Amino acid sequence: MIILNDKESIKKAEEMYCVSGAPIEQDLNLFGIRNSQDVNKGVWNDLICLYDKRDGKIYLMEGTTEPGRHYTYNPMNKDGALHMVPGFYPNLWRPLRKRFRQVGKLWIWRDKNKNFKQDNEEKDYEVGRVFVQLHGINRILSRIFKASAGCQVIRIPKEYTFIYDLCKKSGQGLFSYLLMDLKTENKYFYDMVFERSRLE
Repeated sequence: MIILNDKESIKKAEEMYCVSGAPIEQDLNLFGIRNSQDVNKGVWNDLICLYDKRDGKIYLMEGTTEPGRHYTYNPMNKDGALHMVPGFYPNLWRPLRKRFRQVGKLWIWRDKNKNFKQDNEEKDYEVGRVFVQLHGINRILSRIFKASAGCQVIRIPKEYTFIYDLCKKSGQGLFSYLLMDLKTENKYFYDMVFERSRLE
């Protein structure tokens, strides 16, 4: 986990939300940055983040925003593995029993032909409750494998526990989520984690 509390990072986070057309309307704001490169390899190459507007802190964590190889080849739904469509989802989750449970609507597409990419016939569509959660895992895994069937997942168990407890204790009942593809406006945060990892 990387924790940022400098003015430049806070400014960049607020600009990122603005460019994405998403409001920062809550004290605790969850966002994800998706790198779709090598998605077929099941690697942990996405970011799950929390912007704590109260304390002026941003928490950056490795994770995944897409299903792993296991559930792509063995989907839980006959129409294919679920992928969340990038966008802003107000009041999407409620923290309950150690997971952020889906209570709001979201847009998805399904990988029916199991090729790890969205083809023309695999359209986006809005759904109600399909149990897309934000959660952690019991132990650190080198690959995603069974860790995600389409949920947003934080890779390091103790980092997820910290974030869940912080959110639960805040008293904020619902949590919005901004999911973005890796772009210029969010690369600053992405590189903080993954450029450092490559150097270590």
